[in-house]
Amino acid sequence: MNADTSKATPETASREAIAEALAAAEKVLAEAARRAEQRLRESEKLIRENLERLMSRAGRYGETAKTSMDEAQRVLVEQVNAQPVTATFIALGVGFVIGAVFASGRR
Repeated sequence: MNADTSKATPETASREAIAEALAAAEKVLAEAARRAEQRLRESEKLIRENLERLMSRAGRYGETAKTSMDEAQRVLVEQVNAQPVTATFIALGVGFVIGAVFASGRR
């Protein structure tokens, strides 16, 4: 080759084309990565908001269930205190039925 570098050989042109294609691919990949990160942050934000909302609802449902159970327990204690003999016979009957169900399951 001569000292004149103004002339591009086919090999040089190919290398330049490859370099340009690589640079373009890097730009596309960088943009895709940026968009993916942005969507990931948005998704994370939505998930956190929904999780907080669900936890809030679960807390309210838990409080409602606790209140209902406390009320049921209070009513049951009042009924047992008001009618202890009836409550005893009911408990014996329920125990008998449960025992019969389990005993029939063994056969």
